Amino acid sequence: MMHLAVRLVPVGDATLVITLTGELDATTTRMLAALLDPLPRTPVRHVIVAAQDLWFCDLRGLHQLALAHRALQAVNGHLAIAAAPPALRRLIALMIGHGGPALPLYASVAAALSAAGTAPAPLPEHRP
Repeated sequence: MMHLAVRLVPVGDATLVITLTGELDATTTRMLAALLDPLPRTPVRHVIVAAQDLWFCDLRGLHQLALAHRALQAVNGHLAIAAAPPALRRLIALMIGHGGPALPLYASVAAALSAAGTAPAPLPEHRP
């Protein structure tokens, strides 16, 4: 059985970082859809998917991300993918090459936040 863990971290009112860990495929896509589908009806306009721990993603999973991106674009937002593993980058390139939507890709979550005009929350200072 495939597993997908999802961690949601709001950054301000309009940005949400979603960290995916595990496998995104036909068996786990419904869980992600339940989280992504309502977002265009909320104040969230920028969704950043932190994909560094996504071990596997098939076309069904990528299609779900593309659907969310299009829905957010309809309300002047977007979904971006940060820190995508090489296999996911190749899958996205193939999808674009066959007329699929161009999902924005960033090397890191910080770069994606910067592009969205959102600064990452400062880390707390540690003092002895």
